[in-house]
Amino acid sequence: IDEMQKTHERHLQEVEEHEKTWSRDRDAKSKAVKELQKELQEVSAARDHEVAALKDKTREFSKVDAQLRAEMKELQSELTRRNSMNQKAKNDSEAAHLREIEDLQDQMESKRKETQVLRRKMDEEMADKDTERDGLVRAAREKDRNMETLVVEMESLKLKSNDATQRETRSKHQLRELQDQVEVQREVASKSTRDLQKECETLGIEIRDLQDLAEQRQKQEQKLRAEMDDLQRARQRLLDQVEEMQRARSNDKESSADAAREHKRSLEMQGAELETFKSNATDHAKVEHTWREEVTLLKTAKDELQRRNEHQEAELTELQARISKTRNPTDNPPRTPQPSRNDYGLATPSAMETSMVPDTPEADPEEWKTAIAQYEAAAANTIVDFVLVNKRASTVNVISIDTILRRHLQSVTRIDISYNYLRNSGVISLAYVFKSLANLVHLDIGDNHVGDSGAAAIAEATCSSKKLQTLALGGNRISDPGLTAISTQMASSLSTLNFNFNCVADEGAISLANALRTGSGSLTCLYLSGNSIGSSGIQELADAVSKHKSLKQIYLRGNPLDSGARSALEKVAQHHPSLVIFV
Repeated sequence: IDEMQKTHERHLQEVEEHEKTWSRDRDAKSKAVKELQKELQEVSAARDHEVAALKDKTREFSKVDAQLRAEMKELQSELTRRNSMNQKAKNDSEAAHLREIEDLQDQMESKRKETQVLRRKMDEEMADKDTERDGLVRAAREKDRNMETLVVEMESLKLKSNDATQRETRSKHQLRELQDQVEVQREVASKSTRDLQKECETLGIEIRDLQDLAEQRQKQEQKLRAEMDDLQRARQRLLDQVEEMQRARSNDKESSADAAREHKRSLEMQGAELETFKSNATDHAKVEHTWREEVTLLKTAKDELQRRNEHQEAELTELQARISKTRNPTDNPPRTPQPSRNDYGLATPSAMETSMVPDTPEADPEEWKTAIAQYEAAAANTIVDFVLVNKRASTVNVISIDTILRRHLQSVTRIDISYNYLRNSGVISLAYVFKSLANLVHLDIGDNHVGDSGAAAIAEATCSSKKLQTLALGGNRISDPGLTAISTQMASSLSTLNFNFNCVADEGAISLANALRTGSGSLTCLYLSGNSIGSSGIQELADAVSKHKSLKQIYLRGNPLDSGARSALEKVAQHHPSLVIFV
C-alpha cells in the first residue's frame, strides 16, 4: 500500500509538471501568435502605403507621358516644316545658279564672236596693207616717204593688237576667278545641305528610338499593374491563411506551429516580391530620366539645325549678291580669249580642280547595287576590308558609302576606293566618318579627282589616328596647299605616303621637308613621282631626308631634276646607305 501511495503521488507530481509545461507552452505560443498578428498588421499597413504611393507615381508617369507625346508631335511637325523649307531653298538656289551659269556662257559666246569679227577685220586690214606694200615696193623710188608712213602705221597696229591680247588675257583670268568662286560656293552649299540631310536622318532615328522607349514604358507599366494585382491576390491569400491558422490553432497545437511556419514563409515570399516591385519601380524611374535627357538633346539638335539653316540662307544671299555684282557691265567689258593650248586640257592645277565642266560618268544603279550588296547585307562591325575600286562611284554614291562605314566603325581596318569620281565634295563628306574609324590602318583614295580642299579634309580626319600606316592619294589634282596640309597634320603612326602623279611643286616639297625635320610621323616609304618638284624643293627634301633615319625608300621619278638636285641626292645616298632613291 505504501508503494502504491508513493507511486500514486509520483504520478500526481508528473501530471502537475505536465500541466505546468503545457500551460507555459500554451502561453508562449499565444504570445508568438499575437506578435505574428501584430507584424502582419504592420506589413499590411506598409504595403498599403507603398501601393498608394505607387499609384500616385503611376498617375504622375501618365501625365509626363502625355506631355512628352505632345512635345514629340510638335518636334515632328517642326522637323517636317524645316525639311520642306530646306528642300525649297535648295531647289531655288540651284535653279538660280543654273540660270546665272547659262547667262555667263551666253556672254562668253557673244564675246568670242565679237573677238572673231575683230580678228577677221584685222586680217582684212593686214591683207589690204600687204597689197599696198607690194605696190609701194614696185614704185619704191617714187614713194619712199609713203612707205615710211605705212611702216609707222603697221607698228601702231601691232601695238594695238598686243594691247587687245593683254586685255583678253586679263578677262580670261577674271572669268576663271569668278568660276572658282561660284564652284567653291556651290560646294559649300552642297556640303551644308548634306549635313542638314544627315542631321534630319539622325533626328528621325532618335524620334523612332523615343517611340520605342514609349512602347517599352507602356509595357513596363502594364507589367507593374500585373505585379500589383499579384500582390493584392497574395495579400488576400495570406489573410485567408491567417484565418485558417487561427482556426487550426484552437483545435491542434501541432497544426498551429505548422501554420505559423507557413505564415513566416509567406511573409518572406511577400517581402521578396515587394523588393522586386521596388527594383522595377527604380528601373522605371531610370528609364524616364533617360527619356527626358534624350528629349533635351533632341531639342538642342533642333536649335542647332535652325541656326545652321539661317547660316546657310545668309551664305546663299551673299553668293547671289556677289554674282549680281559680277554681272554688272564695266567700262571695258572683258573679252573671251581665242582657244589656246591650255584651253584644250593643259590647264593649271587650280583650273583643273575648280572646273565647272562635269567629268563624272554616273554609275549604273544596278551595277552599284550589286557592288555594295555584300557590304549592306553584312552584320554590324563585321567588315574588315572595304574595297570599291573602279566602280564609277561619284558624289551621289557617298551617302551609301558613309552609311555602310558607320555600321562598321569598330571593325574596318582597310579602305580602298581608288579609281572613282568622288571629287572634293565627296571626300569632304566622307572625312567625317574616316575620323571615327578607330582601327583604320590603310586608306587609298587615289585617282578620284581630289583637289587641295579634299586633301585638307583628309589631313584633318587622319591627324589624330594612332593606327593609320598607309595613306595613298596618288593620281589626283592636289597641289602645294594640299601637301602642306597633309605634312603639317601627319599622323604619328603613318609609315607610307603616296603622292604620285599630282601637281606638287617646290612649295609643297619644302613643307614636307620641314615636317620631316621636326620628326613628324615615322615614314619609311615616300612616293613623289610624276610631280613638278624643282631643284630647290629636291634640295630641301634631300637635307631633311638625311636627318630622317627611318625613311627607307623615296620615289622621285618624273620630276625636273637638274645637276644640283642630283648631286644633293647622291650626297644623301652616301651618308644614308639604307635609303633607296628612285629617280
